Amino acid sequence: MTTATATAPVPAAAAAARPASSPFITSPVPQQDPLERLTALLSEIRGNLTALENETAEAQRKLRELAVSQRAKERTYQDAVRKLDRIRMAV
Repeated sequence: MTTATATAPVPAAAAAARPASSPFITSPVPQQDPLERLTALLSEIRGNLTALENETAEAQRKLRELAVSQRAKERTYQDAVRKLDRIRMAV
């Protein structure tokens, strides 16, 4: 007499033997020659650095615009204070 029991599926041996992926690799890299893999990783790093450079340039541009705007506001304020002082002196 045999009884049927429900069991969880056993993972395949290939899946258990697979190494953990690195947190630094964002795209899956198939098994290939180590030199080709290194070249692919360096290309990915180069792309990330280029994107970082573009974002930094954008932030720098915005900061410059804000500084120029702040200086213009300060000049306008100082001009208004001088004009008010002249009006007070005239009265």
